[in-house]
Amino acid sequence: MGVNALDVKQSNVAAVLSALYGLKAASVKELAARAGLSQATVGSIVAALVEDGKALPGESAPSCGGRPARTYAFNAEYAYVLALSARARGEAQVISGRVVDLYGAAMWQTEESFNSIRVESFEAIIEAALRLYPAIRVLAVSLPGVEKDGMILFNDYKALEGLNCAAHFKDRYGLHTLLENDTNAALLGYGQGLEKDAIAAGLYFPRLFDPGAGLLIEGKVLKGARGFAGEVARLPLGIDWLALDYGDPLAVGPAVAVLMQVLCCVADPQRFVLYGDFFTADVCEAIRQALDPAFCPALDFHRDIDADIMRGLLAQGLAACQLELWGKR
Repeated sequence: MGVNALDVKQSNVAAVLSALYGLKAASVKELAARAGLSQATVGSIVAALVEDGKALPGESAPSCGGRPARTYAFNAEYAYVLALSARARGEAQVISGRVVDLYGAAMWQTEESFNSIRVESFEAIIEAALRLYPAIRVLAVSLPGVEKDGMILFNDYKALEGLNCAAHFKDRYGLHTLLENDTNAALLGYGQGLEKDAIAAGLYFPRLFDPGAGLLIEGKVLKGARGFAGEVARLPLGIDWLALDYGDPLAVGPAVAVLMQVLCCVADPQRFVLYGDFFTADVCEAIRQALDPAFCPALDFHRDIDADIMRGLLAQGLAACQLELWGKR
């Protein structure tokens, strides 16, 4: 089978764009060295990237004799990612939104409260973001509950059940849409600071709703065959999570420890991250005391899940955007 000239051209363009993204700004000579291509090939590709708006012409850089070399900068604002996180905060139901450029720099953010979250709640924020940043290419959304291939099967917000969220937003706005469980999104965000081969477990206790769990294995979350992985409230442990007194260390410590030990026996994670606004020093110590010392995982207690959810959503959204633009995984 012969070499397809179009495939070669696309591969070369992707190599140059990826090199420019990594260097942020560079000359044709520097890009050619990074991409492993001739300067003539890179020069024609860069000219096309400038015309498309993916690269920006920069200033001339000093050279060792001869004419100064022109530099080119990656256009981080060629496309944007919009991340939306829906969750409970105390008694309120909130959706946080953030728009970032292709380097992850925040351009805009908002947070809206709702009595009851519906699809229209997301649409209002998406439309506000698109008015400001029409170049948004990827939408990443986190929700509590079970989703499979974009379809919401079970959710804390009953008005969303039965909706193919990914298809709905794709059809309505033309955006590549990613949908993720909130605990999984937080665990992906938490995992950004871990070794690539790490096994980590996450537990989220929103109190007003049942807890959720996630397993991160070598950088990927385990979703299961039907999206039910992590629905730990269905385990027959005899614990009423909605009636549990989360302010009582003697009540919450053993309950959380039992749940952790189940996950230890199933996946043997090296570390746990636990999310909940009730994690006082006394509660954390009660959990440590109740946990079987045979397992000995490292424990991180986070009273705020928001930052990790957003970090995980944006990491997924940027990866999808990069894959679309130049095939980087």
